[in-house]
Amino acid sequence: MVTDGLGQASAGWYDDPHSPERMRYFDGEMWTNHFHEPGKLPDIGSWLSSTFSVFGNCWRGAAILGFIVNLAGGLVFWVGLRFVIRDVEVINENFVNFTAATGALTAVLAVWLVLSLAFGWLAMSRYFHRAHFQADPSLADAFMHALKRLPRLLVTILVFMLAASVAMTLLIGLTVVVPPIGVFLIFIAIPLVVWVVVKLAFIINAVAIAPAEMSVMRASAGVSAGRFWPVFSRLFLFTMVLGITANIASAALGQFAQIIDPDVISQILQVRNDVVIVRDFSLIDLFPSNGEFIIAIVIGSVIQAASGLISTSAFVRLYLDSGAPSEAL
Repeated sequence: MVTDGLGQASAGWYDDPHSPERMRYFDGEMWTNHFHEPGKLPDIGSWLSSTFSVFGNCWRGAAILGFIVNLAGGLVFWVGLRFVIRDVEVINENFVNFTAATGALTAVLAVWLVLSLAFGWLAMSRYFHRAHFQADPSLADAFMHALKRLPRLLVTILVFMLAASVAMTLLIGLTVVVPPIGVFLIFIAIPLVVWVVVKLAFIINAVAIAPAEMSVMRASAGVSAGRFWPVFSRLFLFTMVLGITANIASAALGQFAQIIDPDVISQILQVRNDVVIVRDFSLIDLFPSNGEFIIAIVIGSVIQAASGLISTSAFVRLYLDSGAPSEAL
């Protein structure tokens, strides 16, 4: 073990004194019940069991955290709808009354929405990081930690967005100029995109969990290093099942969970002779009344909070089980 100079071992991963073939986490004071075998992942059953078990001890705080994060995003959407784009109409398939001020306010709300979601993802990752280490997670600690790491996450997102934009522009341009080469590159890009998605899947966890001096790209990519397909299969199956479950829950609640009225959509969009015709409408007509809208936001926030909490717990657990770097708690 590495000591702090006073004879006390520093927090970190060490050989388990009872099972030398695996690693065990020492929190600086005592051994925890968190293990991993270098280069190996636990079976899917153990991973899912660990993912859900944390809710037994901290579900109240996690539920409050998830609900606050998702409700904040929903309320931003409601404010934008009711006070920013309420006069915007679509006439002859052109926007009317969409002024420069409306565009500026829409941009401000969009930035605020991104900030609130990024902050929430970091807070949930921090919360479950402590929960999985049985380190008594708290909302105050999660929020303070997220606030400190938020600039780093925003810079990381911006860099990846710029890189993706440049790559997409080059691919589209090459496809237009030299179609055969462009189509060939598109086929090559499909497996490359899958690889990149898996490698970047743990970026938010890395920002929240890895030591501040650690490269978040290296930490995220390290989760699947030497075990790409096991990680890919877990993420794919988990995301599919969770997404289907959330859609079933939304469908079962019917109109109470619908923010956009499908009946209005069917009236606005009409097909005649295989041509889609867009009737004139006001953007405000797409959404239900204030009371119904608030109910839909609350219900949608609950569904999204549940999905977000479960997926965050699963991603954090997979990140930790891979032996990826994590800061001392």
